[in-house]
Amino acid sequence: MSTVSLTGFFAAITASVVLPALFVGIRLLNNYGLRKRFLADDWFSILGLVFLVVVGVLYSEMRMTVATGFIASFGAYFAKVPILILYLRLFGVYTWLRNACYVLLIVPLFFLAGSASYGAALCSPDNKVMDMTFLVGCMRSGLGVCVWNAAVSLAADVVIFVLPLPVIFTLTVPRKKKIGLVIIFLVGILGVTASAIALYFKAISLAGNGTATTNVGEMLGPGIKGH
Repeated sequence: MSTVSLTGFFAAITASVVLPALFVGIRLLNNYGLRKRFLADDWFSILGLVFLVVVGVLYSEMRMTVATGFIASFGAYFAKVPILILYLRLFGVYTWLRNACYVLLIVPLFFLAGSASYGAALCSPDNKVMDMTFLVGCMRSGLGVCVWNAAVSLAADVVIFVLPLPVIFTLTVPRKKKIGLVIIFLVGILGVTASAIALYFKAISLAGNGTATTNVGEMLGPGIKGH
């Protein structure tokens, strides 16, 4: 049985959309105040927020369950893009790190596009009887694809989390500043935590034990990343 009330469910959805929107707004105002223009990572932050809002709306409507999972996966991807662009700007002189960023920008996107195409093919109504068996099979296959996407997202977040640390430790800056930089980048552990939460609850849903609690967990994953 569900352990989350309807009010609590919608409160979690609202918080997971409003809080990231607040942080993105602060980021945009700060960056525009400094540069009088938006950079590429700012625009990708906006795009990631758009995906997050769409996911929140679809969850609140409790419709298009399979589509919601795919959109959430793309939202999680575009939440990573601003971080990788920032890495390219700050540490682009390091060839290995620059190449790693390009790989992290390209490979997960291909995985997501491929899984979305696969899921769409499985759920295509062409020449099929639109009965409960078809709908259950579609949702089941969609959950499997979403679990795969969540696993790819978690792996990417772990790499993004550790990627700049070797460079930071070799910087010739005062120890206090170096510690400060490490602390700032360690905030990235929130992204890893969010991916782990999303993967855990998606796996529970795939196992057939999904409840409103698991829906909240799946929603909070992209929400935390949006911060």
